[in-house]
Amino acid sequence: MNTFQLECFLTVAETLNFAKAAHILNITQPAVTKNIKSLEDELNTRLFKRSTRNVELTREGRMLINDAQIIIRTSRRAKKRFIGIDEELTGFTIGVRLPSHIKFLAEPLRAVDKLR
Repeated sequence: MNTFQLECFLTVAETLNFAKAAHILNITQPAVTKNIKSLEDELNTRLFKRSTRNVELTREGRMLINDAQIIIRTSRRAKKRFIGIDEELTGFTIGVRLPSHIKFLAEPLRAVDKLR
């Protein structure tokens, strides 16, 4: 399994169309088909139900989506680290019940900022 196979898989899963996926990836449709087939062979499972009219994910294909996304994100982050791009920041959200509670966040956020 390699990241390009997973990119092909995710693009087909998103578009449910091998030709559209090929266009997005800027490769030929047979290359997309070959990468998906190779991935299916390695995993010993079918990831898509294909007919002449439509493409749909199998249960196994749906199960692979999250893992594939994590692998691709991790790979991209590692590549950026070694080509001199700062690691992207991971955001988070803080909520409060009432606007007046915002004042309670100031000190903890200052403490977190000092840790960086």
